[in-house]
Amino acid sequence: MLTDDIQVLVVGAGVGGLSVAAALREVGLEPVVIERDDRPTTDTDPGRVALWPETVRLFERLGPAADLEDAGTRVTRW
Repeated sequence: MLTDDIQVLVVGAGVGGLSVAAALREVGLEPVVIERDDRPTTDTDPGRVALWPETVRLFERLGPAADLEDAGTRVTRW
C-alpha cells in the first residue's frame, strides 16, 4: 500500500486518539493530531490522567509506553 498520498487527521488527543495515531504510525502514516482543549490536566478532571493497565499494555504494544513512564507517575496503590 502506498502511503505517500494519504493524509490523516486525528481529532482528539485522548487515549483513543493517541492510540489511533500510534497505530497509524505503525503502518507508515504520519497522522496529525489536534486537540481543542489547551488547559493543563487538573485534579478535577482525573479521567484525563488515569490510564488503566489494559491501556498501558496497548501503549506498550504500540510504542509510546516509555514516553508515558517518563512523563507520568505510576500509581501502585489508591
